[in-house]
Amino acid sequence: MFNDMDGYAGGSSLDASGVDTALPDTSAPDTAIADGGKDSGTDTRADTLVADTLVADTFVADTFVADTFVADTFVADTFVADTSVTDTFVADTADTSVTDAPVGCHLVINEVQTRGTSGYDEFVEIYNPCDVDVPITGWKLAYRPSAGGTSDTNLVTFPAGAKVVAKGFVLAVNVSGLFAGEASPVVADFTFTSGVADDGSVGLRDNTGALVDSVGWGTAAATNPFVETAAALGPASGASISRVPAGKDTNNNSADFVKTTPSTPKS
Repeated sequence: MFNDMDGYAGGSSLDASGVDTALPDTSAPDTAIADGGKDSGTDTRADTLVADTLVADTFVADTFVADTFVADTFVADTFVADTSVTDTFVADTADTSVTDAPVGCHLVINEVQTRGTSGYDEFVEIYNPCDVDVPITGWKLAYRPSAGGTSDTNLVTFPAGAKVVAKGFVLAVNVSGLFAGEASPVVADFTFTSGVADDGSVGLRDNTGALVDSVGWGTAAATNPFVETAAALGPASGASISRVPAGKDTNNNSADFVKTTPSTPKS
């Protein structure tokens, strides 16, 4: 006997061949349970395969931050002209106080007289043996006594513009003597008031005080700085001592000067 669970209607029979001759079973077919293994029916429910979601690796591209080379800005040096002080080039003023004479050439004390009719008839003559004029502004004609002569007595300080022309003479005389008067045979250029003794010395100093030339006579001692080597003979009354020829200078007073009678101022 079969029950309803067999899938056939109750009361069915088989013929001799085993064919079911009963009425067909009109009941709804059994629906097999998928993968249940309990029914041989057809599995009508497809497996749902959950696809693996492959998470793609996101490669973050390395961002290379480009080095920004800041160009060196060369600031041009600005040379600011110095306007604070303007150099003023002052042209050198020609030095007219001393003119360079040729080597071995310099002004000389050329002739000296210490007395004439009176003790005031005195003069000192300066000669320029050089070929150029020599300015003597600020120069001095000094006197020292015959002994050691430790200090100068100033006879003349030559004023601005004074000079001795080339091959020329300058004459300084005692203001109280013959050569300073109108009756003088020569014209004096300068005068002095101090007396010049029969034994003494005179020297010519430039505007720096340097001794340019000098002469001592009579008993002037060799220690007197105005005596060159040895003193010249003392002049006689109304006569002089002078360099012969004019301008001769060997730095020896006794050799360079001779007695001259009569005297020859400015000649």
